Amino acid sequence: MNWIFRVAAVGFVALGLSVGTSSAAVIEGCGGKSFSATQAGMDLSVADAGSICGNLGGSQGNSTGNNSPISAAGWISGAEVQGDNPDGASGQGNGNLGLTVSVASNTWSIINPNNYATVGISVKHGNGFAFYNLDLTKALSGTWFTYDNANSGAGSAFSHINAWYMGDPTTPVPLPAAAWMLIAGLGGLGAMRRFRKT
Repeated sequence: MNWIFRVAAVGFVALGLSVGTSSAAVIEGCGGKSFSATQAGMDLSVADAGSICGNLGGSQGNSTGNNSPISAAGWISGAEVQGDNPDGASGQGNGNLGLTVSVASNTWSIINPNNYATVGISVKHGNGFAFYNLDLTKALSGTWFTYDNANSGAGSAFSHINAWYMGDPTTPVPLPAAAWMLIAGLGGLGAMRRFRKT
């Protein structure tokens, strides 16, 4: 009976280790290139709702072009980092989002100051691109890698990385106003109780 507990303990430890480590799944066939990305340590997939993978060859230009599949789907480029300006903050897009990319560590982070309800990121390498719809309940940061082909190692070559948004900004409910209303209500109840006792 004791050996059953030992086997179960080893199994749980192995399961914990496999859940704790994550390597990004490689997405192949995106315009002859391959991509992988994570958000907050979890793999991103172009199979997620709203995500796209494709080829931008011909007249479509780069991933920010008006003819691109991303903008055609209703997304707006809020920030862009170009491959000739790596390890820098965003320099293109309309400025409604902030984007920082590091080639040295293959990381990205997005700042969403206007609280857009839908945000995504795209990585373009050659004619290929991958676009990922992000989960706003997680940190807007992660890793990215590009691959020249299915057999090549992970790299950091890119021509454009864009932060995208869709829809209108949302305004957070101001908590101080709600707090003052709560205090006033409790004070009113206290005053009513005091007048009733006298």
